[in-house]
Parts: sequence; structure tokens; C-alpha cells
Amino acid sequence: MISCHEKLFKLDTDRSTYLFRVMDSGHLEHLYYGASLRDGSGFEALYQPHANGLPYTVAYSQQDVSLCLDTVCLETSGVGKGDFREPMVSLWAADTSFTTDFLYGSHRIYAGKPSLASLPASYGRDEDCQTLEVTLRDDVLALELVLNYHVFARHDVIARSARLVNRAAEAVHLQRLMSLQLDVPDKDYSLVTF
Repeated sequence: MISCHEKLFKLDTDRSTYLFRVMDSGHLEHLYYGASLRDGSGFEALYQPHANGLPYTVAYSQQDVSLCLDTVCLETSGVGKGDFREPMVSLWAADTSFTTDFLYGSHRIYAGKPSLASLPASYGRDEDCQTLEVTLRDDVLALELVLNYHVFARHDVIARSARLVNRAAEAVHLQRLMSLQLDVPDKDYSLVTF
């Protein structure tokens, strides 16, 4: 159901596949969500060339001016680092800064799904669900963003939740924290809602 190979994450249900990877910069790049893909299908072909958006957008850093986060399909983003779409995370730190930059820290895969304290949520026994927990870190603000992907393979469902952990001594004022950000290409897709 969930596999990881060289920082490429593949989440499979009985009929669908969800793919994302850790970029060299440490950001999570969304690659694919759709019909099932077999292992060994040449997933590298899904990697998008990161066209330099300059002078129309902002380079991520002076060290890599070819990376413009506004041109990448991201799994998550914050404010102030060049992604001008709606951010998943928005906050004010104690020093009044608001820029966040959550980069890959670690991950783990385990059976089952933990409950979300005081929130309505799906549930799954160990045999029904597998969870991928990805921890992203903003070292400047001493924050962690924990993304949980819950795969219910037989039911063809992938659920996601997010949790912000403050490791700093000062409080932060959280304005927005969404459980999911899904950047998709701007053409050739179907969006179906209930």
C-alpha cells in the first residue's frame, strides 16, 4: 500500500496511486494522483522540469535561482518563499515574522491510523489502513509540520491530516492550517465533487 524508494513515496489503493517525492531542496513535490501505476513504471518521467519563472516569479534562493516554488506542484507551502498560491500554513511568529519554509526531516510508515483528539476523523484497524507520517521542519522558527497520509486500500481512499508542533520557547499565532494542499496541473484533468 505505501512504499518509499529514494525519497519517492508511492501510496496505492486497489484502484489508484498517489505519488510525491522529496526534491533536492527538501520540499515535497506532488507528482501524480490517478489510476493505479505498477511499480517500475519509470516514475522519473513524471518529474516536472522546474522552469525558471524569472523575472515573473521569485527564485527560492540565491544558491539555486532555477528553482521557483510558484512553478512547482507542491504537497505543502507557506508564505514568503516564492509560492504565491493559497498557502496551506499561515502564521505569525513571536518576532512578527511570517515566512515559513518547511523542509523534509523524516518519515515513518506504520499499520493502522491514530485517532485525532477532539476532531471527527476516519478510523481504521491495522489490517484496514496503513499510515505514512512525514515530518517537515522549519529550523528558523523551530516548527515541525507533520503530514499523515492514511491509505485505506480496499476502500480506495487516501485521507490526510496535518499537525503543527512548536519546538520554540515563544508562542506562534496560527492563522491557517489546512489538512491538505493539492497542486494540480492547469489543464487535462477532471475534478469531480459530491
